[in-house]
Amino acid sequence: MDHHLKDSLGYLLYQSKTLVIGIFDCPRQHPCFRDTGPAANDILVFPRHAVYIKHDGKREILANQQIITLYNKGQAYRRQPLAPYGDYSVWVHFPRETLVSAMEQAGQTHRRMDSLPFNATHMLSNNSIFLQQRLLYRYLNSCRQPSALLVEDTAFQLLEQLLSINSPRHSRCKTRKTTAERHQDLAAHCRMLLTSRMDQRLTLADLADEIGTTPFHLSRVFKSQTGISIHKYLLQLRLRNAVDLLLEQPRRRLTDLAMDLGFATPSHFAQSFRHHFGMSPGRMSIQGLAAISNIA
Repeated sequence: MDHHLKDSLGYLLYQSKTLVIGIFDCPRQHPCFRDTGPAANDILVFPRHAVYIKHDGKREILANQQIITLYNKGQAYRRQPLAPYGDYSVWVHFPRETLVSAMEQAGQTHRRMDSLPFNATHMLSNNSIFLQQRLLYRYLNSCRQPSALLVEDTAFQLLEQLLSINSPRHSRCKTRKTTAERHQDLAAHCRMLLTSRMDQRLTLADLADEIGTTPFHLSRVFKSQTGISIHKYLLQLRLRNAVDLLLEQPRRRLTDLAMDLGFATPSHFAQSFRHHFGMSPGRMSIQGLAAISNIA
């Protein structure tokens, strides 16, 4: 596969009968940035830069490194910029029968699954999924003759893990719709601030003041909406951004990287990175296929 065969909005990294992986690359000044047309296939998208996405008929979402966005074939949607660059992401297409089978095994069946396999706009990504797909991207982007077995086995494991951690949750909460929507908006506003200012020294009071609420209410609502604390969400954003920077700039000084990402000390950065991803930042910057094999 020739990685240099690009169109105006990206290029393919891998293609076979069972799997297609590609890059979507659309700067915010591109004339089609806001609307690139309906999805050509059923795809899962792993964002690299933060961007607002609104599927037709659905609530707008903040697509960043914490989630995977989902598109059924023919899905119309629009985007709004947030990050300075625009939208750069890795997308994965599985055949419809593969998706349906995987969702059935994960207990995620629904009435229209055969025609619209995804009944949500996005799913959450954990550290293992995030790291595996980033290493897979690095491997494919640097290897002229990738191992089909390695690529496809890793991709299918990613799909299985993604469906497993996003199993349906049946809430019995009797909160009024208007209150629920206010809570969703509050958490979304906070996620936007954390994403756009992840390199800054943020305090709960500062975030609450800007959003127009109290620190206690913000903390409680954010965790109820996302499942994690504000501090942990920010830490994950910084560390996932670190993975991308280490893979793109392997010679960059770790001390400078830690400071640029907003960590108090290089040791805090290294300790947090090792805890989340099971390896040191230094090892990440030099690992390639071996790292993928170790975690796949």
